[in-house]
Amino acid sequence: MLTLTGQLVSVFKTPQGYNSETGEQYGGQHKVQVLCQETLKNGEIRSSLETLTVSDPDNYKGKEGQEVTIPVRAFALHNGKSVPVRFASN
Repeated sequence: MLTLTGQLVSVFKTPQGYNSETGEQYGGQHKVQVLCQETLKNGEIRSSLETLTVSDPDNYKGKEGQEVTIPVRAFALHNGKSVPVRFASN
């Protein structure tokens, strides 16, 4: 399992709306923002703010400012389409 660990910055729900041409609904997803740090080969630290979609925001509410670990999935894009990711076994 892959996980992402960092400081929880915020928990929010995206606004919902409708596409005026297709009538499709969009938005309404629960999101968290996590400040992550990566140590580079030269010892410097690179920080990034990652925004992730989560199914249950209640798991994260009230934990702002704390370190959290979130399970994530890997995927790859080719020509804008998701393609399967296979991990080599050792």
